[in-house]
Amino acid sequence: MIVYTIPVYHCSPVCIDSFDFTHGVHFGGKMSALEACLRKNVEEMFLHTCLLRLQNVTETLDLGSVIGWDRLALEMRSEGFYTARYTNKYEPDISPSYFVVESSVIEVVSVEIVEANEAEKMIEMFHREFS
Repeated sequence: MIVYTIPVYHCSPVCIDSFDFTHGVHFGGKMSALEACLRKNVEEMFLHTCLLRLQNVTETLDLGSVIGWDRLALEMRSEGFYTARYTNKYEPDISPSYFVVESSVIEVVSVEIVEANEAEKMIEMFHREFS
């Protein structure tokens, strides 16, 4: 079986040494990650560049609520899925987003500090280009 590894991003107000997959963690395109973090009204953010091993993947819709994602995490674990691919309705990007419940399929490659105003400019340019 061929297993593909792709670059994905996660952005947070804090630098994350080790992700907590108890309730699952969202990863996706760079613009999705930045936009999600900007909603937290922070001045600077930590953009984590990661590698995601696409293994035991299912598809889902963007569930949009903590309760929905928690329920999906339980279902995924009981059915042996590590990752769910979805189209992000709230922080759109040109690449899909991923909901991951298993730590072994993700590797942090680098962490970059991004100022909020810089992130806003990148997102604005992205929307101009792809809207």
